[in-house]
Amino acid sequence: ANNAILNCTWLSLGVIGNVRPDWFMDNRGTTTSVQYIGDSHVYYMGEPRLVKQWRKKDFANQYFTMSMQKHADANGTHWPLILNVPGEGFGDDFLQHWHEHRKLEESDSAHFLLDEAHMAAGGTCTQLAGSGGAGPPVGQVEHIPSNLELEEKSWREIVYTESPVWKAPPPTNAGGAAAAGSANLPGGAVASSCWDAAESSVKVSVRATLASRVWAAIGFRETEECLMTPRGGGNSVAVLAKPEASGEYS
Repeated sequence: ANNAILNCTWLSLGVIGNVRPDWFMDNRGTTTSVQYIGDSHVYYMGEPRLVKQWRKKDFANQYFTMSMQKHADANGTHWPLILNVPGEGFGDDFLQHWHEHRKLEESDSAHFLLDEAHMAAGGTCTQLAGSGGAGPPVGQVEHIPSNLELEEKSWREIVYTESPVWKAPPPTNAGGAAAAGSANLPGGAVASSCWDAAESSVKVSVRATLASRVWAAIGFRETEECLMTPRGGGNSVAVLAKPEASGEYS
């Protein structure tokens, strides 16, 4: 009553989800891919609206579809309008709409600090314990089918942002096509494999440009499902490589 806070709770979260507003428009980020679709008419708030659309996938086998306002407003802003969100194996698919857009001012910061103002006035906020029942597809919960599962036959990476600042990196090889026995990976990496029938062994090579020296790993999936850990837990086979002083990995 009277805009008073009757109950205050908080949950400790790591860096999750889409941490930048243009996440849907480029392929920056690990194991991500984007597909610029172009212009389309959609129904938005009961009226037809012309939008530009992008599909974006991350480490899961599903994709998001973002519809951005095609024509800028009086201030030159193309606002996000509709987001088609997949359940990513642990929840339901849903549609998210944004409306009544406006640019934030410094004076608006108080709206995002209600808990601090509440505690400064003598109130309390209780921390909630995480249930662990939601999050990325780690294979530890029953898979919930999505209607936005990635279809390899329909997916083509098309990076186009119309950004005046960020430009997509050039293809890593001439023509942009992967050679036989190799594949272009998200982020500009190229992986190749060679099977030695006589030795019953396979050699895997990966070429990538990294901003810093970090470890790299290759996992071996037993199914087409992309998971961070095996479904139901347990162990899996992986090859871990650490960078040497020379920059080579072994």
